Amino acid sequence: MRHKTVILLCLMKLLLSPPQAGVSADRASPDPRDSSGIALMLRRLENSFNKKDLRGILSCFSDDAVTVFPIEHEEPVVGRRQFESFLAAGLEHPENEVAERLFIDATGDFTLRQNGDVAEMLLTHAVRVPSVRDTPAVIGFVTKDFATVCYKNGHWQICFMFPCFAESNAVVAEVVSGGQAESLGIRPGDVITHHLRMPILSAEQLVWRCRMFEERPADTKLRVLFRRDGQVLARTFRPGDMGINTRNFFHGTVETKTLLGSDARQHPVATTIDSYHSALRAASIDGIRSVFCSEGFAFPYGLPSAMSSTLITAGNASESIAFELRRIVEQWDLTTMRVSDIRVISHGDLALAGWSFSVRTTSGQRSESHPVVCAVQHNGKWSFVGMPWQSQHTVGPLNLHAPADREGTKRNKEVQP
Repeated sequence: MRHKTVILLCLMKLLLSPPQAGVSADRASPDPRDSSGIALMLRRLENSFNKKDLRGILSCFSDDAVTVFPIEHEEPVVGRRQFESFLAAGLEHPENEVAERLFIDATGDFTLRQNGDVAEMLLTHAVRVPSVRDTPAVIGFVTKDFATVCYKNGHWQICFMFPCFAESNAVVAEVVSGGQAESLGIRPGDVITHHLRMPILSAEQLVWRCRMFEERPADTKLRVLFRRDGQVLARTFRPGDMGINTRNFFHGTVETKTLLGSDARQHPVATTIDSYHSALRAASIDGIRSVFCSEGFAFPYGLPSAMSSTLITAGNASESIAFELRRIVEQWDLTTMRVSDIRVISHGDLALAGWSFSVRTTSGQRSESHPVVCAVQHNGKWSFVGMPWQSQHTVGPLNLHAPADREGTKRNKEVQP
């Protein structure tokens, strides 16, 4: 255990090391499309935490940011106002006097997805208690949060944070006839967990891994691990196309409850999902606002079920929702909207909720999506606050056997990471 702790500390030290000589952490704001600016912002956040600088911490969050923290046996902390009060009290707690906060910047190829001036990530937060006399430094706890950051007012800021109580993986959506996977007995629904000992967190990561080895000799052995019905399967592939179509999906952790079918329908968040789609069908701005959290929300890819490149927050909601609804009315036959296969991963007053959505376009084509939203029960009401990392490419929590989206799915070798 001590060996693992040392490795984790070394990794964190590497990720959080000071800038190289000649590079100032206080340099001018980066270009909106330069993700290194996100790492600098997280470094400022870490330094502000360790200096107990409340103002510095809040400067890393947008004015309309929505932050959600679960509190045992109490209502979650939701929104910037509650977050500020919660944070001020926490910084003064005696346990925080010696503890050091560590924020792993999560700006790797597969933990951050950037689209212009909006990016989403998995933000890893750890607390390290320094050494005292003969007691070595230890990591107190490590948590992960879904986070969305945006470039506003000349610098990157966090506009959404939500606890990550689910794991993400790549799942086989389709096995290509005559390909390697078929000959090795791989089936739709198999979860890809490792590629040459590297954990696989997303379908895009698997694409990148395949490209790394595609020029290797044809007899190179590539060991890939799959999970099927609780069993681990090891298969040896050769360089090139694996012969599978893959999708991302979420599955719950030990502390969560996963609800499918009629069980999911009985969860109160299912009523919120129905209310949202009724408002979408009626193109009602007020109806959509009513299912979004009154303390704040952030959707980096437009409205759920209707993905776009529009960032929707509490600060720009009226204008951006109206814009999205005009686009939807022009492109969709709203009478053909169908919602099915609701799935819920619940964690107390928090939930990840997913569903399958289909609609006919005005030109008669069928459009399908599998959105996932972050939901919270606040003031006695379940409402949407945002979307988790990777959700725009996710089939849905524990929906291992969902059919592939025929129009949107490409072979793993062809999909752009």
